[in-house]
Amino acid sequence: MRSKPAAADPMAGPVTEWLLLPGWGFAPSLFDELRAALPPALSVHAVACRDAAPALAERIDAVRAGDAAPFGICAWSLGATIALDHAAAFPGAVAAMVVTGATPRFVADGDWASAMPTDAFEAFAALAAMSMPAAQARLASLSAAGPADAAPVLRRLRRSFDRPAANERPGAWRSALLQGLDCLRSTDLRRRLAALHVPVAVVHGELDALVPAGAARALCGMLPAARWMPVPGGGHALPVVRPGLLADTIASLAGTASGPGPDSLRFI
Repeated sequence: MRSKPAAADPMAGPVTEWLLLPGWGFAPSLFDELRAALPPALSVHAVACRDAAPALAERIDAVRAGDAAPFGICAWSLGATIALDHAAAFPGAVAAMVVTGATPRFVADGDWASAMPTDAFEAFAALAAMSMPAAQARLASLSAAGPADAAPVLRRLRRSFDRPAANERPGAWRSALLQGLDCLRSTDLRRRLAALHVPVAVVHGELDALVPAGAARALCGMLPAARWMPVPGGGHALPVVRPGLLADTIASLAGTASGPGPDSLRFI
């Protein structure tokens, strides 16, 4: 990224540009229902999770160069990890955020127990190394857990997997997904989030089987301007299960005519 002065106050006006980032192994189509529920005044772009980091870098470079206004992000799971990491590193580039299935550290370590145990994560990584489709199917099952009727959620998730493109270099898709697991394994945001002075709505299913609700609540407490929004009965797949809730939250933070404005979600 270019070294440019940080942008002005990111909440100086309505946030009309939004980037949507899904979780590990998923395609932009995961957000189809969410996009349909958003106000038409918003300009929304969704990318595959494996493209999240370069897409964010490009957007942030444009803001820091003065070629674009600060933008909003709605991100799920690994997408949220990547989004929070970039937004904290480049203050002023991101104007507002909605994160769901988010945590400051995905894998447990000696002083962070509210996470996936290391042996469980490494077992999943080993499955991905042997069979990426099997790992995606396993992830879909865990993500769908929680709602009383998980079957339609599971079917919807299975339709939203990222697939290698027909003209893609052999092995590129698999390599990108394995890099995503490396990001989940190693990223620790706990000492960085205090730098993120923008409104962040932390929307989290109380029955999330992948990211404990306590981890997301702790994330909220680490952010200077966050709102905790627990979803009773919700699991990990809130973009599929509760797209309307996420759309309303985005509209509120965006400050559009259909939402009450960013101040309503600025802090708990």
